[in-house]
Amino acid sequence: MSALVLMIALVPVVAVDLRRRIIPDRITGPAALVAWPCAWALGGQPWWAPPASALLVGGPLLVAALARPRGMGMGDAKLAGLIGLALGPMPGLLAVLGGLLVAAAWGAAMAWARHVRPSAVHLPLAPFLAAGVLAVVGPAVFLDSARGSVGSHAPVAGQALRPA
Repeated sequence: MSALVLMIALVPVVAVDLRRRIIPDRITGPAALVAWPCAWALGGQPWWAPPASALLVGGPLLVAALARPRGMGMGDAKLAGLIGLALGPMPGLLAVLGGLLVAAAWGAAMAWARHVRPSAVHLPLAPFLAAGVLAVVGPAVFLDSARGSVGSHAPVAGQALRPA
């Protein structure tokens, strides 16, 4: 259920980030407030596990945003935290790392095509993080449908990463 909340929140977050280059707290805050109890109640984990996952996944981006505010915004760090909160630590890290790798490759290709330094290329990060989430959550949905368990529970990316 928390993955579904995340997926719903990603749609306007990506649209706003593409248009205005910001990730609004008005979207990520309420999404986190809904995803936390969903992850806690349905995930069978202690109440502190979802926020700990958020800190683990979003923490490195928070450090990057604090170290170089012009390079990465706090909204990117908060979105990474929401991803960790909703998906859990391992799927969240995989999603964010995958999104960052694709963003780095895309930025390097743009820098090469424009004949500029890679640091001169500015990209909205939310679309790449959303792609990372889709890459992690998508296989979980596919594997659930292959097992015939669609609808029996909300798709959780971590379940696709564990053997049945």
